[in-house]
Amino acid sequence: MDRNINMIAKNFFSLLLFFFCFGPHLAYAAPDIYVTRGLDFGTVAMMTGVQHIVLDATGSGVPVCVPSGRCSIQGGAPGVIQFHDFGAVTITLSFPAEVPLYSGQNTRQGTIYRMNTYSHSTASVVGPIQEALVGGQLNFSPDVVGLSLWGSAIITIIIN
Repeated sequence: MDRNINMIAKNFFSLLLFFFCFGPHLAYAAPDIYVTRGLDFGTVAMMTGVQHIVLDATGSGVPVCVPSGRCSIQGGAPGVIQFHDFGAVTITLSFPAEVPLYSGQNTRQGTIYRMNTYSHSTASVVGPIQEALVGGQLNFSPDVVGLSLWGSAIITIIIN
């Protein structure tokens, strides 16, 4: 009988030691940040007089020409940044004043402005995650017809 009690105590102690060493890591996942969709202004067919395109992620989330009616836009959607396993915290985002855009020839052909205006500056709770939508104002040179533009931005994330 003493032998069974010693064996049970030994197994219990081993299980307890395992839990204290590895349990906290099993119970909580490490927080992760994902860019699940990049900011996309869509494919634009321009007429003369287009000044810029606005994609307001805080509003409709649909890209529009300014002045309105001066272009046709197919597709386009706000960027999406998701925050997984951060818990009950406030996540604030700060965007750069401008993001330069380049064509395939590595030539600057446009700029995204006003990301702070047209993006969510605080992530919203969406089910088990938090999410922020990203928009902006696209200004471009007149000779971008037929080109794809690309760029990257550094977004500051503050967690409180």
